[in-house]
Amino acid sequence: MAASPAGGALAVSLPALPVLPGASRPVAEGPGEETPRGAVREYLAHARRGDYEGAARYLDLSAVPAAERAAGGGRLARELQVVLDRTLTLDLDALADDPAGIGNDGLPANRDRLATVRGRDGAVDLLLARVPGPAGGEVWRIAASTVRRVPDLYAEYGYPLFVDRLPREFVDWRALGMDLWQWLGLAVLALAAWLLGFSAAWVLRRIALLLVRRTESDLDDRIADALHRPVRLMLTLYLLLASTYWLRLSMGAQAALVRTARGLTIALLTWVFLRVVDLLSRAAQERMAREERRGAVSMVNLGRRAGKVLIVALGVLGLLQNLGFNVTGVVAGLGIGGLAVALAAQKTLENVFGGVVLTVDRPIRVGDLCKFGDKVGTVEDVGLRSTRVRTLDRTVVSVPNAELAAIEIENFTVRDRFRIAAKLGVRCETTPQQMRRLVAAIREAFLAHPKVVRDPLVVSFAGFGPSALEIEVSAFVDTRDNEEFLAVREELYLRMMDLVAEAGTAFAFPSQTLYLGRDRAPGAPPARG
Repeated sequence: MAASPAGGALAVSLPALPVLPGASRPVAEGPGEETPRGAVREYLAHARRGDYEGAARYLDLSAVPAAERAAGGGRLARELQVVLDRTLTLDLDALADDPAGIGNDGLPANRDRLATVRGRDGAVDLLLARVPGPAGGEVWRIAASTVRRVPDLYAEYGYPLFVDRLPREFVDWRALGMDLWQWLGLAVLALAAWLLGFSAAWVLRRIALLLVRRTESDLDDRIADALHRPVRLMLTLYLLLASTYWLRLSMGAQAALVRTARGLTIALLTWVFLRVVDLLSRAAQERMAREERRGAVSMVNLGRRAGKVLIVALGVLGLLQNLGFNVTGVVAGLGIGGLAVALAAQKTLENVFGGVVLTVDRPIRVGDLCKFGDKVGTVEDVGLRSTRVRTLDRTVVSVPNAELAAIEIENFTVRDRFRIAAKLGVRCETTPQQMRRLVAAIREAFLAHPKVVRDPLVVSFAGFGPSALEIEVSAFVDTRDNEEFLAVREELYLRMMDLVAEAGTAFAFPSQTLYLGRDRAPGAPPARG
């Protein structure tokens, strides 16, 4: 194909193109060709069906020698369609639906602008011309000046040279805006991209494993291993997207491919975040299990589910946005619905956040003996809504987390020492010497015990009671085990009983002394015997 100098005729030597089965052949008059919009619509309708000879009817081939129009018109119609598909998206509504065309576009009355494309030498206006029709009257055609520019534009934007050597079926068969050869090329490129993506992902994984194995934690090893497949698929996807340049896809097909790649990217990122959430929650659960924090495990499960729901919701919104839906209304609706749910479940959410506070602040743990309000018991589980406590009577009390987080909790398990506090009451007949020996002996007995902390230790004569002489004893036992404390306290109490007996005195108890006497009459002598 050769173009004549500017202003000359276009010389072409092209073989005739076959008409696909079912494609229409040129007719004397096309519907709507008396307007610019109708003429372009008919041209595109014929071209997209593969009827390029029918599409050539809507080209002004006056610059093409008459002997070559039959052979070259179909080729020019096909090449123009390729240029239009690869450079712009035609908006037929922007074209005039009036036989007179657009009168204020700065062009002559018999000219309209179809579109503007950018060529090697700058912007090129594709024009429509109003010319005499074959059956009389005037019709609109793609202008001869534009037809002359088609070979140059096709050389820049058209298919590679090998496509012209393929059988016509590879070019004429189209589906979803792509020729058969492009579909076959896409399959080959997809296979090549998968092989390259697999190799690149394998190399990246080996490098990542070499780096993470230098750390003490195995969490980064798990993350590197879990991200291998998503990274491989993402590399394959973008290698394929980059290689489609060689297919010279139309703008519509390229836009659809980019939109598909964007949607797959959103899906892959959603998958990545879901796997990361699973890994982090599993690591947290293992840590809670080692620390015997069963209640915290349930909170981790709640956080994992909530995080995954949020990630999936964001992924769905991203996919809807990619498909062209306006998600602003959806987000607003979710906000209103979430507010309604929050108001309806206010107490439940309050207890859930109370459980979060108990898990984070950790005033109590599973297995702790604690006192809250007037109840004492052992914590069995810190749940999402309530905390279960087994009392000293072996009953189970469920306390709402919000209430438990707001009251004072006394935790007996976390104390580092147990205190012995006692008051001994000995008989009032005890002499000072006996009292001194008894106080000293009790102090020595406490100091001699290996579990009693030497400081502070108080053993002293505290005062005179209504019916006893009181000795105050205060000491700390160095243990965290309640059972051991009870044994030590019993041992020391028995020893004090022995020391009281050895001192020659005894424990006092409330008593009264009754004195009996007889009163004598005034002046009477004292009674005898």
